[in-house]
Amino acid sequence: MGLALKAAVSGRVSTSAQDRVERIERGATDGMRATVNLGKTRLRSDVRQAGFDGGERLSKTWRGETFPNRGASLNASGLLYSKAPAIIAAHEEGATIQPVNGSRYLWIPTDNVPRQGRGGKLMSPGMVEERFSDFDYVPSSKPGVFLAVVEAVRRTTKRGRTGFRRFSQGRARRGDVADTVHMFTLVPMARLPKRLKGRSIRDDLAANAMPRLVSQALVLSLREGR
Repeated sequence: MGLALKAAVSGRVSTSAQDRVERIERGATDGMRATVNLGKTRLRSDVRQAGFDGGERLSKTWRGETFPNRGASLNASGLLYSKAPAIIAAHEEGATIQPVNGSRYLWIPTDNVPRQGRGGKLMSPGMVEERFSDFDYVPSSKPGVFLAVVEAVRRTTKRGRTGFRRFSQGRARRGDVADTVHMFTLVPMARLPKRLKGRSIRDDLAANAMPRLVSQALVLSLREGR
């Protein structure tokens, strides 16, 4: 998932105008670098504005390079790409996600699923069962969808956050009451909607931003030579 850009300045310049040639090369390269930086900024902003959980980290998977890496060239080029192309593509184009490895359902975690350590990854279904108890499966109002729930004691931390503890006979004797806590939603498949505008952003860069920025950089570079 990326975009290759190329700026080419054509024409013949006499050898006596070597300084002018160098300024044109520098302008073409500076314009391409500005295009790549603008594209990276727009694409990262697109991901952040989509409201993903962990969107800041996903936004930073967008990278940009300008060629040549050093010096300047009349044929400067640029590359915009993501280090998470499958995730980006799924949210740009939409995708249907289905269970794998023989599973009948996708397990979608709720906000009640604890994390592994402070700020760690969400616990897997197996980890949740190990911490609390075996799941009970409750049919939801949607056909074919089930809720995986456990019996747990609700706790509020000193910081005002809600957490859960395993319900036990000892806690029952202390007067604790178990809540039925919804941990996962089981669905046969899930459809990711289109949430990113990366394709239109890249099209606009190639058709509009790149010619404008390269032209501006060429004019500025040539004026400096007067």
